[in-house]
Amino acid sequence: MIRIAVAEDDRAFRDTCTGYIRRYCAEKKVDAGVFEFEDGMDLLEAQEEKGKSFDIFFLDVQMKHLDGFYTAGKIREKDDQAVIVFITTLAQYAVRGYEVDAMDYLIKPLSYERFCPRLEKALQRVSRFQEQYIFLPFGDGKEKVAASSIRYIDVDRHTLRVHTKDRIYELRQPIGKMEEELAPSHFLRCDQSVLVNPRFVLRVGKDTVEIGEDEKDCVLLPVSRSRKKQFFQDLADFIG
Repeated sequence: MIRIAVAEDDRAFRDTCTGYIRRYCAEKKVDAGVFEFEDGMDLLEAQEEKGKSFDIFFLDVQMKHLDGFYTAGKIREKDDQAVIVFITTLAQYAVRGYEVDAMDYLIKPLSYERFCPRLEKALQRVSRFQEQYIFLPFGDGKEKVAASSIRYIDVDRHTLRVHTKDRIYELRQPIGKMEEELAPSHFLRCDQSVLVNPRFVLRVGKDTVEIGEDEKDCVLLPVSRSRKKQFFQDLADFIG
């Protein structure tokens, strides 16, 4: 379950924000819990005293005791992956968000149509850090493999080959089915018969993509004409 914290001293706006989150998660079938706080101090105390951790933070910039920027700074001291979104009435405050690597900011008042893209972006970013595992044939049985360790997947005749740093797993399965299974890990289709892990992309060419961890250990894969535009767009979205 993805845990979302909302720290906002305006009760009406806090109710609006949490209502939007619950509505979106219900519509998209996202397993998420929403936790409300009246101030940054309450939020930090919940983390320290009750040991609560959160994946996404919606922080009001101006709160009575601890403002959003100070609260975000304390969050960043212990968590460099949490997604932070500021809530403010003044756009110029957003510049300070770079100091704590905030993902975005929201300007009050807020409509559901403008809120959803930010929440969707935050959820996508969180999903990148949540490890996914799949079971692949190995020897006489199956082995548990982290999706993040898979560099790319291709098809050799009718055999699907899953490439990691240490070995290649082979199985009989349509690449489309594997693509669906790995959807939470954001694998990208660069060719009809090739899926790549964007975390291992070293560079892209006009019709190629290099996959690996360094210059000495990389593989050149094709980017088909029919999938080029979508592939480069999806890659840019992932990096962005």
